[in-house]
Amino acid sequence: MPFPLPFPYLFPNGTVSGNAATLESQAERLSSFADSEEHTGIYQGDIIVQSAIRAAIKDVRANPWLWKYIFPSLLTDPVTMTEYGPKLVARMIEWLIKTDFPVFVNTRLDPAKIPAITINLIDSQEVDNTLADINYQPSARPIEPTAPAALCSPFAPTSWDSTTGVMNIPDSVWSETYIFPDMLIRDKTGTSYRIQNVQEVGGAMALKLEPGTVADFSEAVITCKDPEQIVALESAQHRESYLIGCHVAGESWQLSALHSFMQFCLFRYRQSYLEARGFQVSAVTSTDFSKNQSFEMDNVWSRYISLNGKVRNCWPKAKETVIAGIDPALRVIGGEHLPPDMDPNEALWLGELDALDRRRR
Repeated sequence: MPFPLPFPYLFPNGTVSGNAATLESQAERLSSFADSEEHTGIYQGDIIVQSAIRAAIKDVRANPWLWKYIFPSLLTDPVTMTEYGPKLVARMIEWLIKTDFPVFVNTRLDPAKIPAITINLIDSQEVDNTLADINYQPSARPIEPTAPAALCSPFAPTSWDSTTGVMNIPDSVWSETYIFPDMLIRDKTGTSYRIQNVQEVGGAMALKLEPGTVADFSEAVITCKDPEQIVALESAQHRESYLIGCHVAGESWQLSALHSFMQFCLFRYRQSYLEARGFQVSAVTSTDFSKNQSFEMDNVWSRYISLNGKVRNCWPKAKETVIAGIDPALRVIGGEHLPPDMDPNEALWLGELDALDRRRR
């Protein structure tokens, strides 16, 4: 069964097409959505369950072939097939199709709202947390990443070839910051371009951008690759129980039909509408028929379904700055046995002992 949030949820026009800039923008939006999935915050279970039931009802009504899979036992059982038979099954299905039963979250019902489905959170208990409060993914990108800060003063390139993408920059920039591949250079308009490489050209270090880049770099700055920060995440797992009430004011077969329909929706759609949305390891139990005295109108009957599952509540612990890059350099830490004509600062270090088996090399 497909995930219930198709691409139109991410791209309202339902398409992933266009020029390179459009595709890149859509890809960034998709990436941002995927990262934000780790920022679940406090799980809104009652709304998740409510929307799951509403979506399941809508999908069943949009696929009429599913109705035949709710009550087949009444037609195949040798006892019930003669007493109830296809007429009652057809009556149940017709009533479910034509009857509007709203789905409420913990609200007082007006007599005019019967039949209806109610949802109440019964219990939410924290379960054993084997990772303390550390989330299973300990960090993620911020939901709204901080704009990368400039790492140097504004400058103008000493030379710039848009055809090859090679840019020479003033020596003052090199003295202000380290520059690595995949960092960004921001032009005068605020548009950022990826630095593909840092290479030596004509005896001087230069930046390599995408060939054919056209931009105004008269007031350029160097920035880190977005984002320059990550958020440390913590979480706790809870076991939650919801009571889903089926309420009718009429004959007993209507309550049976509504209860069976709700069970069918919870079973068939729990993978896509519950599990995929954070309501894990769900289990369903039911109660018997009972006359509901909480309504002003007479002859209101209710039957309840208990839905249990595990959810995860997540919160940010701290926002940290990430390492933009590392500039490695070799340095000889012991050179007393090197030949006199070898400069320790220009030669590879020759080790005397192997660090693992202590054998001389």
